[in-house]
Amino acid sequence: MPYDIIIADPPWAYGGVSNLGAKSCFTGAAGEHYTTTKSKNLHNVATHLQRVASKDSLLFMHCPSSMMEEAINLMTAWGWSFATVAFVWDKQAPITGYYTMSQCEFVLVGKRGKIPRPYHQSGQRQFLSIKKGKHSAKPEEIQDRIDKMWSDPKFSKLELFARRHRPGWTCLGNELDGLDIRDALDGLP
Repeated sequence: MPYDIIIADPPWAYGGVSNLGAKSCFTGAAGEHYTTTKSKNLHNVATHLQRVASKDSLLFMHCPSSMMEEAINLMTAWGWSFATVAFVWDKQAPITGYYTMSQCEFVLVGKRGKIPRPYHQSGQRQFLSIKKGKHSAKPEEIQDRIDKMWSDPKFSKLELFARRHRPGWTCLGNELDGLDIRDALDGLP
């Protein structure tokens, strides 16, 4: 089954080292919470993902501000053209950054072919302000909004690097099945 709507939360490996120390609560330290992957390795997902994506599909990609350029490059490598910032999530808690105190994360959207129809804008707003939860957990409200825009059950939806199952979505992630994302994609019908 080809997927029309795809969302990905890549396990970014951050290249910077905080001057606050590796164990500081201000470093993010993603690698202490889950396995991270360098961007060049994430590019290797392309052929596996393109095999299961509809020719007319959208890719929503979570991205912290420090990874914006890498996220757009990854989206392009996977076969989608960057379209816009779909969502801006205010986490309601600042994190020490190199230049400013950061507290927003972005969800970019890329297009492959045409926007899947019928599409219902249904008044979904770009900005949401929801207090951050456990490390790297994303607010369900983002996917709730996507579900409202593509509410017809004929749309197939895929989540990559998932950490929990969600009704109406095929969810893949090594925290769910222990598989490399490429192997999980190859296992889809």
